[in-house]
Amino acid sequence: MRLFGKDRALTFNLARPPEFVNSRNYPGVQLADVIASAIAMAMQKKIRNQLDKQCHAWLTKVHPAIVEDCILPELKAIDLDRSGGFVNTMILTELVDRSLQKKNLFDGMPEYIESVRRAYPAYRASLADKEAPVPRPIRSQDQH
Repeated sequence: MRLFGKDRALTFNLARPPEFVNSRNYPGVQLADVIASAIAMAMQKKIRNQLDKQCHAWLTKVHPAIVEDCILPELKAIDLDRSGGFVNTMILTELVDRSLQKKNLFDGMPEYIESVRRAYPAYRASLADKEAPVPRPIRSQDQH
């Protein structure tokens, strides 16, 4: 597929489906989280013109490994006042629940996401009416 003037693959070379793991058993996951958090913080400071000596050092060290397709956290993506933020938050919550229950992360997700999208207007309305119950999207276990 051609995107942003470059040919890009639409597939991933995965040996098996992605899964959440316990970081106690996979120390590399802990290390990756620490490094990713440090780099994300440094990039955010750079964007805000608040770059300090430590963040500059981090960015200098990782710059050769950064590719143009890297993404940084986008606050709009988690803003619950926006439909997308609400949907993203609910998807993350569902994936964490499934992971804790050792369930398949993908089964029924399109239907779940659609139910979350339909629940958003009622969620917004419930914020204005403190007496209204917060709507709950259909959970994967409710569908079976």
